[in-house]
Amino acid sequence: MTWNPTSALAHAVVGAGFSYDPAQDIIYSKRDAWQRRMGYTWAYDEASAPLHMIIDCEPFYFPYAGKLWMIELWKGQYGLETGAEIGVYRDDAGVGLLSFQARSRFYSCVTQSDELEMRFTLRRNGEELFRRAGKHWWLTGFKWGVFTANTLELTMDVEILFPRTEMRDAFRKAVKDKGYVTTERGASGIAFKFDHPREPQPGARGALQGAVQTHNERLVRGYNSLKQVLRVQNNDPNAFKQLDSLLKAAAVVSAAAKNVQHHGAAAAKNLQSLASAATNKFGAVSMVANKLQPLQSAAAAAAKKLHSEVTDEADGAYRELCAFFDKKVWHVTSC
Repeated sequence: MTWNPTSALAHAVVGAGFSYDPAQDIIYSKRDAWQRRMGYTWAYDEASAPLHMIIDCEPFYFPYAGKLWMIELWKGQYGLETGAEIGVYRDDAGVGLLSFQARSRFYSCVTQSDELEMRFTLRRNGEELFRRAGKHWWLTGFKWGVFTANTLELTMDVEILFPRTEMRDAFRKAVKDKGYVTTERGASGIAFKFDHPREPQPGARGALQGAVQTHNERLVRGYNSLKQVLRVQNNDPNAFKQLDSLLKAAAVVSAAAKNVQHHGAAAAKNLQSLASAATNKFGAVSMVANKLQPLQSAAAAAAKKLHSEVTDEADGAYRELCAFFDKKVWHVTSC
C-alpha cells in the first residue's frame, strides 16, 4: 500500500526525512533522508535529553578493512512516540587512534554500497510494538501516542547481515565484549537482544530524565486526546488534514470580514458627500456581508466547538508535533 502526504503535517514529516507505514501505523526514516549528510558524533546523543528524547544508546566500535566502523542502537521515548533505531557509520581516517577515543570521533553515514541488511523487532514488556527490516543505513521505527516511562521495558531483537564473514566476526567481537550473547544467522549474519545498555549513557539524561518524561507523558496524553476529539483512529499524518481545512476556513472568513468592514467604512465616509452613490455601494457591501454571515457563523461555531473539546494538552501536543517535524529537529542533527 503506497502512502503519499496530503496534509500540512504529512508534508512536514516527509520533509523531515520520514514516511508513514499504514500496515504497522508507524513513522520510519527514509533511505534518502537528508540526515544522511550529517554523520554522527556522540555529542548528538548528549543533546537528545534536552530535545525531549530519553533513549538508551549502545554504540559498537569495530575495525574492518582499515577503517573504524560504528553501529549504534537506540530505543526509548522520543517525545510523543516510542521507537528504536539502528545506524551504520564509518570513520575513513583509519583505526590508528586508541579505542577509548572512538567515542570522540566523527563518523560518516555509510554510502549506499555499504548499507547492511538489518532487521529488528521492538517489544515492550515482551509484547511486540512493531518490526522493521530492509537494507539501510538508518533503520528506524516510531509509534506515535505510546508512552514508555522506563526504557528498560523495551527490548530490541536485532539481526544484521554482513557482506563478509570477516566483517561479521569483527562486529561480533565488539558485541560480545560488552556482554551480549550472540547467535549466527546464515553464512555471515548475527543476532542478539538489546535489553539494557552497557555503555555509559549521556550525562544530560540523568539530570533531565524526570522533567523530560513528565513532559513527554503529558504530550502523549494530549496527542491521544486530540485523536479522540477528531475521531482519528490511527497515526496517519494525513488524518489531521481536517485541521488544515478548519484553519483555512477561519483565515478565509477573517479576510472576508476585514474586506467587508473596510468597504463598509469607506461607504459610510462617502455617504457624507455622495449620499446616493455611497448608499448603493454600502447596499452592495451589505449584500456580500449577508452572504458571508452563514459561513462566518458556521466557521465560528466549528472553531468554538473544537476549542471547547480540545484540551490545552491536546492543542499543545499538536503544535509541538508540527514544530518538531517542521523544524527538522532530530537527535542526530541537532548539535
